Amino acid sequence: QFLYFIGLKRDNMDVFRGIFADKLMCAYALHTLEAHLKGWKPKFPKVIDGVPEEMDTPGLFVRYMNEGQMRGCIGTFEPVDLHRGLKELSIDAARDPRYSPIESHELPSLECQVATISELTLIKDWEDWEVGLHGIRIHYRHSDEDFSAYFLPEEILGNGWTKRQTIQKLFKKAGWEGPPTTDFLKQCSIHTYESAEEEMTYDEYCTFYRDLWGFTLA
Repeated sequence: QFLYFIGLKRDNMDVFRGIFADKLMCAYALHTLEAHLKGWKPKFPKVIDGVPEEMDTPGLFVRYMNEGQMRGCIGTFEPVDLHRGLKELSIDAARDPRYSPIESHELPSLECQVATISELTLIKDWEDWEVGLHGIRIHYRHSDEDFSAYFLPEEILGNGWTKRQTIQKLFKKAGWEGPPTTDFLKQCSIHTYESAEEEMTYDEYCTFYRDLWGFTLA
């Protein structure tokens, strides 16, 4: 088990609401992925005394970038045990069906981003949210077909999108071809949420693994 980072205090942590992020989480994900790609048995430090071995978060996402290009992003909006969620999503994100599978030769140029999210909040007005603070998830059902998509807060802010642009891009991502007019949006379910995110490059992970954990990579 490996959850001693839960006891750390950071500006981007709200442990009581399950929103927290730390580079240790990124290092955990990268090591899980590397071990998977290279056929190793993952090697993690022991739990520090007094820290719970199990802790849930309302939602969790793992994203991989390679030289600024997305290589995979998989997550869940359902409550998940942090340890189990990181273990599963770190590998699932590397197999995101929208992209070719990540291979071991890509590791040196890989960056891992881990985000935990708060519980979803349903909003009545599509403009009732704040760029940079909230992520958005939309859902619309039409003729027995579901259309849904989401953007994390960091994606919206990083791309410089306005609220209107974000909504338009969400429905395009969901596969809905019609214009998201104000009247149409009243028929949709729109949820907001907050998140905490950390990122780590592969080089940072190698140093982290050696200097903090005291292990040598095979």
